[in-house]
Order: sequence, then C-alpha cells, then structure tokens
Amino acid sequence: MVSMKTLVGAGLAALPSASAYIYGMEAPATAVAGSTIKANLMTASYVQNYIDYSVVWGIASAGGGSCAPDVCIGTQIGYQSFYPEQVPLGNFTVDVTIPKDTPAGDKVLTAAIPYLVGASGSTSVIAFNATIAITAA
Repeated sequence: MVSMKTLVGAGLAALPSASAYIYGMEAPATAVAGSTIKANLMTASYVQNYIDYSVVWGIASAGGGSCAPDVCIGTQIGYQSFYPEQVPLGNFTVDVTIPKDTPAGDKVLTAAIPYLVGASGSTSVIAFNATIAITAA
C-alpha cells in the first residue's frame, strides 16, 4: 500500500518548478574604450517554465533614434550563452568588453535576451539599455 506521504511527495515532484528570468540590466556610468566592464543582470522568480537562452551585447550612439517595436542593439560587441543552464535567481554580473575603437561620447549599451515562456513555447527577445559615457583609451 502506498502511503499518503509518498503520494504527496510524488505530486509535488510533478509540479512545474519556478524559473528565474532576467528583468533588468545595470552598467557603470563610464568606461574606457578597450576596457572590460561588469554589467549587472537582475533576475526574479517566475511561476512557469522560463528560459533565457543568451544575451547579445550591443553598443550604439546615444540619441541614435528608435527602432521600436523591434530590438536594435547597434554594433554587436559580445555574446554569452545561458542555455542549457538556467540563469541564477538574484543578481549576477557579466563581463562586457568595450571595443578599443569605440569613439568617445555617450553610448547606449544594450543587452538583448531571447527567451521562451511556459508550456505554449512562446518566444521573443527583450532588450535592456543603459547609457554609458565612453572615454578614449
């Protein structure tokens, strides 16, 4: 005979677990061209399956216009895969190298994150921006 404890345990094990998802990005206000900065990605718990596959880093001149509703990153300067691992719950940092030939001035650093949500398999890309003042090396 199966005990109630075993049945409850099996039921809980079958429940979908919560996932962490990236909801924001912070970067230093200044950087030197050719340097590596630490960008902070912030995560929170999500009740369904949520997979952030990666982050694509881009940099563009500030005030360069909007490409809404699309996600524009400017010049791609980096990439980091998260899949098949899951992003950790809580904040974590990612090293981002600012190319040596980046002109001085105000720039927009973009983190573009492709993701999948829930049993429906809905996918999209979300972007987070931070303004960063670049100085010459």
